[in-house]
Amino acid sequence: MANAVTIKSKHQLFYPFGEHGAAAMADSRDTGFFAAHCLSTLGYENKNHDITSPDMLSFDEAAKIFSREQGRPIAPEQQNPAEHKAYLGKLIASKCYLDAVCEIFTEIAARYVVETTSTFREITGHTLRDLAGFVREMRSVFTP
Repeated sequence: MANAVTIKSKHQLFYPFGEHGAAAMADSRDTGFFAAHCLSTLGYENKNHDITSPDMLSFDEAAKIFSREQGRPIAPEQQNPAEHKAYLGKLIASKCYLDAVCEIFTEIAARYVVETTSTFREITGHTLRDLAGFVREMRSVFTP
């Protein structure tokens, strides 16, 4: 997570989602598990699946979850999209990937949201990690 440094050192969560942006976040370990399952199980060839976490969270709600799970206040900080892209550009080497990530952030800020799905559970029989579980499991990454 690109915000690990700022959560750890500044107690701030930066995103350019605007006031009303929300996202159904998914842990990359879960998306990797899902991809591996579909690639190694017959019947999923040439199919697309939308997988999302079960919770649609605003930027402020995500900061509250970090605060609760970290046991300290984590302040949500709105960041200008150009400034955020410049920051991410220090972490993401591929311009194409950087542009794609920032385009998703632009869509989130514009209130484009996908509907949450239960596809992950239906196909794998497992439940996606929610943000609170992710923060608990990765506590050391965010703790000063």
